[in-house]
Amino acid sequence: MCEDCGCTLGGEISHGHSHHDHRLAPVRANPQLNEAKTVEVIQKILHKNDHEAAHNRQHFEQAGVLAINLMSSPGSGKTSLLEALAEYAQRPFRFGVIEGDLETARDAERIQAKGIPAYQIQTGSACHLDAFMVHKGLHAMPLKELDICFIENVGNLVCPASYDVGSHLNVVLVSVPEGDDKIEKYPVMFHKADLVIISKTDLLPHFDFDMQAAKAMARRLKPNVDILELSTKDADSVGRLVDWIEFKRKMRAYFMCLSVPSQIVSIDEQAIAELGTVAAMQRLQQVTDNLLRLQRCEINEVMADLHPRYDSHQWAVQLADKHAVKLVTLQHHYAHVLACMAEHRLDQEVLAFSWDGLGLGDDGTLWGSEVPLEEDFPVMGGKTLRINAGVELAFQNGKPIVKLKGVSLMGVPVPNAWLGNLKNVDLVQEFGADPGFWKSFADGVENISVVEGELKVKLKE
Repeated sequence: MCEDCGCTLGGEISHGHSHHDHRLAPVRANPQLNEAKTVEVIQKILHKNDHEAAHNRQHFEQAGVLAINLMSSPGSGKTSLLEALAEYAQRPFRFGVIEGDLETARDAERIQAKGIPAYQIQTGSACHLDAFMVHKGLHAMPLKELDICFIENVGNLVCPASYDVGSHLNVVLVSVPEGDDKIEKYPVMFHKADLVIISKTDLLPHFDFDMQAAKAMARRLKPNVDILELSTKDADSVGRLVDWIEFKRKMRAYFMCLSVPSQIVSIDEQAIAELGTVAAMQRLQQVTDNLLRLQRCEINEVMADLHPRYDSHQWAVQLADKHAVKLVTLQHHYAHVLACMAEHRLDQEVLAFSWDGLGLGDDGTLWGSEVPLEEDFPVMGGKTLRINAGVELAFQNGKPIVKLKGVSLMGVPVPNAWLGNLKNVDLVQEFGADPGFWKSFADGVENISVVEGELKVKLKE
């Protein structure tokens, strides 16, 4: 197996693949148990991998292809699922497959036998695909003829979760014969999932599998994860997966979110950068131009954040003028609520809580987190809601710590599940590895202290 994933516990090891042929001294403990030199090597490898993964994503996006990383333990039914998709007559998208296995080309041959383009990657002793392997595979795929590219990862519930291969979505399978405890035993993998498929459900009568317990555990790890029950012998269940994929494909093609409070503009769920720099604005314009060109669509209306000093707003004004179309400005938190409704396909009336910082309100002042309500929504005591939030701030080991201790609405504690199970979670540690507010916050704070009863936050020069 691979020392860079932390799964090797002893002996001198080397990789056979050419993109990172490296050697380490004998490893006598798990690298993730704070062996500094080993952890440093792992971080360098992952950094290079992430850079290549971003490059892969650009390849997929330039071709207008949605990339889906398919992961599971061996024998969960990944290849059988792809065969079922190939045979599904009402499938509205074209797809190809990059296959990953230690040895043989059997899976690729099975897919090719269904008339689907497939490329086999043989990893040798590596227990996962990485971005460099996938880069080689995507150049062998006819991307311009595809809508979807599946990346069928090596069967493994541990290491693939640590490696970004350049996909847009992660789909994880767990089969009925494996048991309902696998989600709890391998939380990192399922925390990465955008969709969990519980496969081989036709075998439920023959196994002691608690479906509700499995779903509950998946949602404890990731409250907003989608879950599908599926049997390749049941066309209706395969059709539900087809619908999910098609919805995600269309959302990626047409949905652009332009009103984000931290001024991070997201297209296709991939962060561009923090706006305010020339490079970030150029990247935003480039991605928008590519989107219009690849999807062959025209701009009929531009929607932007209400705040006139946001870079996203100023850019939207220029875009609307360039295409001679109407500019619609939308209240900051309301835009987030609409985005969540679109993502989860909600078209009914909702009571929405938006906890994402400051935005320009309809009265011209800055509003904090809010609860958008209909005019006739009954609220005791008038239209003013009293919201209290407790936050723990500290600075340890060179990094800030921010923990949400609790939120109450009109004196009533808000359940942790409503807060995305983020209570008592270090938000910097949880989200600081991804581009965005928390990473910028972690990188920009030099110290947090309390001096004479006042909170002092010192920023780096």
